[in-house]
Amino acid sequence: MTFYIDIIFVENIIMNYIILFATGLIIKKDTKHLKLFVSSIIGATYAIMSYISGLEIYTNQITKFLLSIVMIYIAYNPNNIKKMFKDIVIFYLTSFCFGGAAYYLLYYISPQQIKNIGGTLIGSYPMKIAILGGILGFFILNIAFNVIKNKVDKTSIFYDIEVFYKEKSVKVKMLLDTGNLLVEPITSFPVIIIEKEKMKEILSQKDLEIIGKGLVNNFDGLSEDLKLRCKIIPFSSIGKNNGMIIGMKPDYIKIYEEENIKIIKKVIVGI
Repeated sequence: MTFYIDIIFVENIIMNYIILFATGLIIKKDTKHLKLFVSSIIGATYAIMSYISGLEIYTNQITKFLLSIVMIYIAYNPNNIKKMFKDIVIFYLTSFCFGGAAYYLLYYISPQQIKNIGGTLIGSYPMKIAILGGILGFFILNIAFNVIKNKVDKTSIFYDIEVFYKEKSVKVKMLLDTGNLLVEPITSFPVIIIEKEKMKEILSQKDLEIIGKGLVNNFDGLSEDLKLRCKIIPFSSIGKNNGMIIGMKPDYIKIYEEENIKIIKKVIVGI
């Protein structure tokens, strides 16, 4: 069987690119095509070196793992170890799924054309078969992730948020409640609920004591700025059908979602 290094090199670049691109779709990361291409070339070069040289360093599992770190770092530049680990896991799952699907197709279409050299599968097979295997692997992996995602209880997801008010801020961990329909009735702004004790960093002790006593006419005793921001919000909960809660409009809040930060101004903080 005759193998052509240039063809193998190009095929590896294409498959590496497809795997990296699919990884980006799954981790919902913006893809820079030039970065993916450079990372794909590095992976293809490694595959060619392992095929030509046969040296143990190119078949060593530690070296291969370091290569995957380099490829992911170049392609997506994760900003911390946790994100790097997550991206590598998805990269490996995608690679395994793509490789399994492609190998399945190759094995049943033309098994005599496959040869294992230095731990690398080499074959004089049509590139369209490998690409078709990659597409099949992507659909399988995407379906699997959607099934897992749908089984996750979204009511148990926590977010870190930061509330800003008059050049002060407080960070709190919030529980996402998908069944919460609480809104401020006049503006229809959504309401987030924060314990009074958590607001000590941005509200005065006097204001918090007044809020803690419940509703008062015209919010008597509150500082002037806070008085203008306060709202009375009706709510219903288990055991309380006609409850009332005092809310205040902050300058804005930040919601931290891994690498993304959302800034929301149209929101009310229920205390």
